[in-house]
Amino acid sequence: MKNIRCYAVYMVCLLMPVLLGSCKKKTADVPAIDTEEMRNICNLAVMECYYNNVATLSKEDSFFWGKSEKSHWIEYTATIKVGVNASQIEISVDYDTDTVMIGLPQPQNLTDPNIVEDSIKSISSEGLKTKIPPKERFEAIDKANDNMVNDLMKNETLMNNAEKRVKEILKNYVDQIGELSGVEYKIIWKSKEEESKGE
Repeated sequence: MKNIRCYAVYMVCLLMPVLLGSCKKKTADVPAIDTEEMRNICNLAVMECYYNNVATLSKEDSFFWGKSEKSHWIEYTATIKVGVNASQIEISVDYDTDTVMIGLPQPQNLTDPNIVEDSIKSISSEGLKTKIPPKERFEAIDKANDNMVNDLMKNETLMNNAEKRVKEILKNYVDQIGELSGVEYKIIWKSKEEESKGE
């Protein structure tokens, strides 16, 4: 069972006026684009995904009369944050041409899965000896989490939404600075993945 729900963090909209109010000045009256503030904004533009998953544990037990296959299924809920690593974003501003160039890395998981402890429950067991030690239970969950994270990172819809969200808030920031300074900035987006392929 894999049920994934993602929620965006909307604190950016609330903090934008505060961030704009503290912008560095291009001149005495015209605010400049602060690349460090842009990175700080990206730290807030994350998507928190909740997912239900099932971990499977199977092993063979030996007895003096033979062997028994033991299987155990564990259902649990976990969360993980997906977004762009702000420290890897490259930003440059050309005030002569009013151009902002932004290089974005690929979205990634920004945190390890956080398991909701009271969500862990056994849903099925098979075999003569079905008692599973806690250590083996969590090892099975860790393995299931690794597989789940890999699946999430291959989810094009999720990755595209995460990238789109970052682009939206950065464009919003640049547009608002442009309105305050009376400048219409042009944004050029560059993908680090595309740059690496071209090298």
